Amino acid sequence: MGILLNELGIPTYLEKIKKRVINDDFQIIPRSVNKNFMRKYRLTLRQIKEIIATLKSSNFKRVVQDNDYSLYGSEPLVVFIKKVQLVDIYGNDKDVLMAIKIKMLDDQLPVISFDESI
Repeated sequence: MGILLNELGIPTYLEKIKKRVINDDFQIIPRSVNKNFMRKYRLTLRQIKEIIATLKSSNFKRVVQDNDYSLYGSEPLVVFIKKVQLVDIYGNDKDVLMAIKIKMLDDQLPVISFDESI
């Protein structure tokens, strides 16, 4: 990856990701955990984009080697944790710690996965 993935390189990384997301140039990894999370909190694609657009460097948690998403390349996953207020399927407001995992090699299509952080 052309950007150094540490606390110094994260602002540049986020800027690139946000531009791609704003232009609908990204892919949500089709995992059941993503679908279940979206269903549980009645999330739309627009809401997912808004959450990503509000990510800050301070939401950066870590870079991890990716063993589960090898179909999407061998680059690491950049993990962000963000507290968001969501509405569950019963209409209850919930404060949720959301783990957002992003993988992007140079200028390729970023792939995104997310779930509830524990």
